[in-house]
Amino acid sequence: MRPVADIFAAARLGQLDVLRSLLRPEAEVAVDFRNDWGATPLMLAAEAGQVEAVTLLLEQGARVETQDYESGYTALHRAFFRGQLGAAATLVRIGGASVDGPIDHEGLSPLALLQLCHSPSATACDHLVAGDVYTWGQSGLPLGRLAGKGSHESRPARAKLPAPPGSLEKHACEEDAALHETADPRGVVRVAAAKHHTLLADAAGALFSCGLGVGGRLGQGDEAALALPRRVRLARRVTGVAAGLDHSFAVTSCGELWAWGARSAPLGLEAPAAGEGCGAVLAPRRVAFGGKERVFTADVATSDAHALAADRAGGVWSWGSNARGQCGQPVAVAAEGRPRR
Repeated sequence: MRPVADIFAAARLGQLDVLRSLLRPEAEVAVDFRNDWGATPLMLAAEAGQVEAVTLLLEQGARVETQDYESGYTALHRAFFRGQLGAAATLVRIGGASVDGPIDHEGLSPLALLQLCHSPSATACDHLVAGDVYTWGQSGLPLGRLAGKGSHESRPARAKLPAPPGSLEKHACEEDAALHETADPRGVVRVAAAKHHTLLADAAGALFSCGLGVGGRLGQGDEAALALPRRVRLARRVTGVAAGLDHSFAVTSCGELWAWGARSAPLGLEAPAAGEGCGAVLAPRRVAFGGKERVFTADVATSDAHALAADRAGGVWSWGSNARGQCGQPVAVAAEGRPRR
């Protein structure tokens, strides 16, 4: 392995002896050497929470204000993004990093990024424009409104969410959050539609579904059909949705991923326990990612046979059919039942 590659791995893994060896004057490895994404060893050590490695790199002259190419993140941005407060404190205390700058490509200071990613009230829906949802197409339940007499609805008409008596209370990650049956008066911010059903998330993070319920794709706890959207019983604030032929996903402000629907669909869930029904998952169930560190989901997308999730650290996970390489895994892997990075 080349020395420049070694320094990135050593920083990420906290290998202090390797770092010291590579940073000797005769080794001629720059402490601020960048990888293809513009990240420096200090950035990788900070986001991995390697406090001793961060200290060593700072003592060797690593620059705290350097920004990567991809996001404009500094080492402090990366530490805050991953919730590595020990590394962040070291960057501020020893390196003199400022929580107010530099600004990343989205106009966020390190402190603003921390608040966006980890504040209980912060959600990806807060900056989106909410409004009404209009549907059209073949007459049927997924349109979220009462259909006319014809076989097709060629003119857009508004989907009928439950009428709100007032604004919904906002809840982030509380298990016992009050579940309201009505939609936020500000409207909808997220929509996902498949052949047989539709998902809608409103400005307060409440999730609604309508369509054909066979296989549990609506997440209502049964397989009944719904002509009009009904609240899904998920005590979380939803920031992202995805719909496949027989299944559904929701991403929450807590960074959790929830799935439900037919077991034959790419749900990414563990195999059912002995005695548990294996035909369908009728209500939302949390998807568990492997590994010791918790994965915070940022977004999800799905087709009928495979699914992809992006985490807040920029990682991509896939599961489902890999028959044509659609999961990005080796061709020898025909399918993945659980998320794999």
